[in-house]
Amino acid sequence: MMLDVAKLAKVLALADSANAGEAATAIETARRMLAREGKRLVDLVSGLAPAPAAPAPPPAPPRPHQQQPRHSPPPPRQGDAPMEVAQVIARYGSREAALAPCSREKLLRAAVARWARPQEAPLDRWTRSLDGWTTASLPRHMPPDIRRAVETAYSLPTTIAGALAELEYWERRDRELAALVPHRAEGNDGQTHLDLPAHARAIVIRRLMEHGLRAQTAQDALARAEYWRARAGRGSWMEAALLEDLRHLARLEGAVEQNDEDKGKPSHFRTASERREEVVRMLTDPETASLSDREIARRVGVSPQTVGNLRRRTGAGE
Repeated sequence: MMLDVAKLAKVLALADSANAGEAATAIETARRMLAREGKRLVDLVSGLAPAPAAPAPPPAPPRPHQQQPRHSPPPPRQGDAPMEVAQVIARYGSREAALAPCSREKLLRAAVARWARPQEAPLDRWTRSLDGWTTASLPRHMPPDIRRAVETAYSLPTTIAGALAELEYWERRDRELAALVPHRAEGNDGQTHLDLPAHARAIVIRRLMEHGLRAQTAQDALARAEYWRARAGRGSWMEAALLEDLRHLARLEGAVEQNDEDKGKPSHFRTASERREEVVRMLTDPETASLSDREIARRVGVSPQTVGNLRRRTGAGE
């Protein structure tokens, strides 16, 4: 008798029943049906297993004129999504306006003009290289003159919050250009759609954001920590920067506490001469002459040794 596959399938369907007794009965029935054909449940499972997939062919080598990317861009922040072309055009009013260099790009392009080599038309809106440096080059290989030029094209941010704001601007601009020209040039390494001077500026700002600036407030430290978390904790150098932020803020807090302790000290004595005169006045005043050297020093803002020397010179207390 041939195995009734349809009936076996119905029996096995009951094996998923929420009723434990019904499921056990279904499995036992299926076992007996298979046993009549000299088979076991394990034979049925192995017969249903898919054939092993053929090994994937090795990737084709890059064409001679292409360069393999030697580093990848930072992972997108949580919540980032590809922009739609219509969304970008609506923001600027037209495709031409969206593709045109923004005011910051114009400043950067002017700053590096002497080293710039443009792409060929119709992609001459983009820069191919800056003194031989390209988007495929490692950031640390950026020529020093190029780095100085993009740093001084306009003011660098001085706070972590300011660096984060500019970095987010360039990340958004990159996504806008990617929406408008997804494949802007043959052989593009896919790292960025920014023009090369803007890409160089973004590298400088990213380094400030990640470790180049020191947090001056808790808000700055929090901004850096959120940036790090959004990128899945990428970079041990950022962890070190966060720890140094905390140490720096702790030192600032300690300095504030010391200043609070010093608030009782007078601040109206502008010169050392004025402070000495006040010490002498207190030493010769019957109401204050009996105060200790340390107390007079605290009130005037000098050292106890200074008070002791002046006490001996004036003969106060003898």
